[in-house]
Amino acid sequence: MKYFFSSNKKSTGIFIPQGSDYSELTDNIEDTSIVGVSAYLGYHTDQIQVYHTDYNENDDISNVIFEAFTKNIIYVLTKTSCLKVTNRDVNHRLRSYDWAEEYDSYTVRDILEKGVANKSLTIDFLSKVLPINDPEPNGIFPVEKIGFYLYFNHGYLTDFQSLDGLGTWAKYFQKLNPRTITLQEAYAKKYWGNNISQVIKEVNTQSDALANVPELFKNKYSELHTTEIGTINFVMLLVCHYRRNIDLNDFIELNHGRYQQITPTIYSLGKFIYEFSDEGNNVKITQIKGV
Repeated sequence: MKYFFSSNKKSTGIFIPQGSDYSELTDNIEDTSIVGVSAYLGYHTDQIQVYHTDYNENDDISNVIFEAFTKNIIYVLTKTSCLKVTNRDVNHRLRSYDWAEEYDSYTVRDILEKGVANKSLTIDFLSKVLPINDPEPNGIFPVEKIGFYLYFNHGYLTDFQSLDGLGTWAKYFQKLNPRTITLQEAYAKKYWGNNISQVIKEVNTQSDALANVPELFKNKYSELHTTEIGTINFVMLLVCHYRRNIDLNDFIELNHGRYQQITPTIYSLGKFIYEFSDEGNNVKITQIKGV
């Protein structure tokens, strides 16, 4: 494979790092899209991160393609009128690039989810771009850089889990308002004690529900589902007022220690009575008057 600066008036618009600057990739590539060029250079699209630079008709560089989870540039895309790219040019285009923002918890989770679904993230690749100690084709590895446990089977990423157990929305609300998650944890511990897995599960479930509540904390039904320590049962708020379905088993687990059982299918919780079908998969809800 040969790389050299084109002497023509038009270039391929693809430049790769070489030495202290960049060289034009002049190979005959059938598919010159980001997908095609990346594949030609040996990367699945789940293994790259594309930075779309701020549009300016006077700038030649349109995209900078990184190796996922790193600041390593694989190639840059330019206008075909661009005949030369230097490190100074690229650094100028990256002046607004925020690595931490580009790799927030949502982006990292999205990359990992796609990698699992597409079977595109191997232990070989991830151990190259992430600090994975003593990588093996099978096993579970904690990676503090991205905050996840990574699960591998036969050399492929098959699953992942947050190091602290918190899901995407729990992490988001923890960053937005730490007290929200602290109170949810305290409330869950009140009923689950030292069963940490159940505490984390409840916090994640309530955080996921909160993300779907109209107007979030200012929802007009919040007071009807406020607990004795000031948290809100967002799941039951959605169940009672926004037709979210819940079966009997999930109701019992979510509200562990907090409901009163009236009959095998009828339960009282806070200001509401929940009457489940015999199969437990449908529920009729009645608000208790005067409560």
